Amino acid sequence: MGGHIINIDPEILGGTPVFYGTRVPIKNLFDYLETGESIDFFLEDFSGVKREQVINFLKCRKNLLKHRRTFYMKILPDECVTKHLKLHLRKHEVLTVREMEWSGIRNEELMTLCVERHFDMLLTIDKNLQYQQNLDKYHLTIVVLNSFTSKVEELVRFLPEFEARLKQFEKRQAYLLKR
Repeated sequence: MGGHIINIDPEILGGTPVFYGTRVPIKNLFDYLETGESIDFFLEDFSGVKREQVINFLKCRKNLLKHRRTFYMKILPDECVTKHLKLHLRKHEVLTVREMEWSGIRNEELMTLCVERHFDMLLTIDKNLQYQQNLDKYHLTIVVLNSFTSKVEELVRFLPEFEARLKQFEKRQAYLLKR
């Protein structure tokens, strides 16, 4: 197992974060703790999860909360956005359309899947998306990068404004970012 704590793989529970080496969602731990159950009780119910994983996960979460400077989001770059942008969004959980095996699907279905899989944001360069969909239907933020190209060199120029405005973004809204 090494130092692995979490695994996010579209082939395991559709990309839901799980304890490494298992199919046990991280959320289960929070569900147990929120209802007053002990870590021991959780480990008894999910024997594939190691105590070391739970302790290390909770320590990491504590450190994130203590030292966090940015707002963490689960982001899906649209299929029209280069996959290479993911490398520049390391402060966030980013899964691509291809990783989710959602290539070629229509906007409405894509947005529905985003909501079902608990994505916070759809990041796109499709300037028409916000006008083609009823955004009130989707508990999702749409961020449109005002670019005519998906080259990573161009898209990274939007990231300073993206990070600066991140806490202002609201669900069921679309935001057009300009450089």
